[in-house]
Amino acid sequence: LFTPPHLLDFRERIRVDGQMIPESEVTDFVERYLSRRGETEMHPTFFELTTIMALECFARQKVDVAVIEVGLGGRLDSTNIITPSLSVITNISFDHVALLGDTLPAIASEKAGIIKRGVPVVIGETADDSVRRVFADRAAEMSSPIVFASETCQFTGVEHRDDCLVYSGTPYGTVSCDLTGDCQPHNFATVMCSLDILRRLGWNITPEAVRGGLGAVCAITGLAGRWMVLSNSPLTVCDTGHNQGGWQYLAPRIASHRGRRHVVIGFVNDKDIDHILSMMPVDDT
Repeated sequence: LFTPPHLLDFRERIRVDGQMIPESEVTDFVERYLSRRGETEMHPTFFELTTIMALECFARQKVDVAVIEVGLGGRLDSTNIITPSLSVITNISFDHVALLGDTLPAIASEKAGIIKRGVPVVIGETADDSVRRVFADRAAEMSSPIVFASETCQFTGVEHRDDCLVYSGTPYGTVSCDLTGDCQPHNFATVMCSLDILRRLGWNITPEAVRGGLGAVCAITGLAGRWMVLSNSPLTVCDTGHNQGGWQYLAPRIASHRGRRHVVIGFVNDKDIDHILSMMPVDDT
């Protein structure tokens, strides 16, 4: 599993069977790079080096399956050197506009760069018709089967509980998932479509594996900061939402909790902070 960025420990980015890459492998890689960097005029970025480290780790461990998340965009991302079994694009929102473009279709065009010839692609949320056309056109150009998850929802209901969301009517029975953010049903639909395609491709994915994996996503992957409740008295929540796409779900969730609310936020300097601040609920006390 390769999932930038990390929250506390760089090694969160690279995992095999749920375990972070050992510190010794990180330091060994850095030492080997530093010893040879004078041999070439190339100057790889931090993320490019991290991608190389991850792929080297996966090759050394002889992994059967690797889940590779792009760092920024897609078309020019260093992870785009791979040819996957399946491409997945979750959603499109205004982020990194200085590099990806200042319209949703422009950003979608960069994201669509991960679609490879003949490789199936699953698209998560596509509320904008112009964005949908970008993906459909790119998939047609690459002769890639395309599925829009929002149109092929493979569950009939979802129940919100304190520590999980419970989905009913799935191809795998009733499935609990420990990711509880309001955006998660959209992500769950994307997962269901992805699993359907992989099984059609011949992957042996059992219902037991699906229920077990989704029921312990955070424990298995180390994923954190998705409406992560640290305390119930007082209610203390951490979330990594950092763009308009994330805050369209966060803002109503925060607003649903009445009374005085204290928010501590931090953003890197390429975020549209003014727009995000305007989405925050006003104190009603």
